[in-house]
Amino acid sequence: MPKYYDSRGDEVAPRYDISSGKELEPEDVWLTYWTPLLGKTVRYDEAIKLFEKSIELKAYNKTKEITPYKLKEGYKRKTSTDGKRITIFHEVTGKPAISRVLSDEEYEDLVHARKIRKRKAFIDKALANAWTHWATLTFSPEVAPTAAYTYQEAKEAFMQWRKSVKRSQGDFKYMAIAEYGSKQGRIHWHALLYFPPSTVFKQVYTPKGKALFLTNSNHKNVLDEQGKSVPKLLLPRWRYGFTDFYPVYNGPQRAVSYMAKYMTKDDEAAPYEQQGTNAKAYLSSKGLKNPKKEYLLKGKRSKLLDEKKQDQLEKARPTFRLLQNGAEIMHKSEAFIDDQGESHILHRQVGIIDVAKKEHRSTTNHPDAPQ
Repeated sequence: MPKYYDSRGDEVAPRYDISSGKELEPEDVWLTYWTPLLGKTVRYDEAIKLFEKSIELKAYNKTKEITPYKLKEGYKRKTSTDGKRITIFHEVTGKPAISRVLSDEEYEDLVHARKIRKRKAFIDKALANAWTHWATLTFSPEVAPTAAYTYQEAKEAFMQWRKSVKRSQGDFKYMAIAEYGSKQGRIHWHALLYFPPSTVFKQVYTPKGKALFLTNSNHKNVLDEQGKSVPKLLLPRWRYGFTDFYPVYNGPQRAVSYMAKYMTKDDEAAPYEQQGTNAKAYLSSKGLKNPKKEYLLKGKRSKLLDEKKQDQLEKARPTFRLLQNGAEIMHKSEAFIDDQGESHILHRQVGIIDVAKKEHRSTTNHPDAPQ
């Protein structure tokens, strides 16, 4: 449980509230500084997200309710760099009124939850936009010895490259995540990129003139939706180390998922955390789209989706099920939108997590799943 401290730094103890006639626990005392925005409460049984090329529907077995809170007038708050302590101050005097401090265990849970939220936010924004290529950009210790190990330097190098490319390409967009290398611990970037359709890139060849292609773990060429090998391309203007640069193939989901996994990789520290665990986890262009979101109560029809698409999703077998002691509390269904605007329900193994048992497994679609 978090601990609460008053203006003198003493731990807040339960107290009797004359106005309510009830004893207030320390958490209740903390909440007296906040106002619930009841007019903005959202109640829903289904949540829909509409992306650039896909649709996601989450259906809950119990109605969910979200009520935002705001700090009462006359107060302001400050959060410590690591997010472990929040202090509420009197706005006029600047003196502290109350502080909330997490235990070590709660702080670890907070850091993990924050990474999950950042990962979800990255996936949402990435899937809401169109991408033409993906790349890995590295730093050679001989060429960029500081950037190879310092996030701020790596970030500045990436932004300099971004400016150079944008000057030559014009309509260029990006989202990028930094990761430490598993062997030497050097920083490198994973990036989703958008170039105008008219942009032409050179293919990479060996010194002996052999064309290079993307290969799988069996060293076989990876094929795109037309059955063609995915070419390795020459990324322009990156001068800090080697690159892997390929066109996006078979839809953006594969590249987005590949990148997002590095944001929560084994709960290891990420390069951006050199600037604090609250720092932004990825770099992105200005003006990128966000997914369209909609929250529905049972029986209500979507304004984002036509009747056919919503019926398809509601009747589809799930791609993910969230359980609690074996009972389903949420399932997620997905569909992809082709170039003609038609949606296609995703059929694959069902990912299952039991939150009570903390178990994760996959299974084929089964008879008791919603049809």
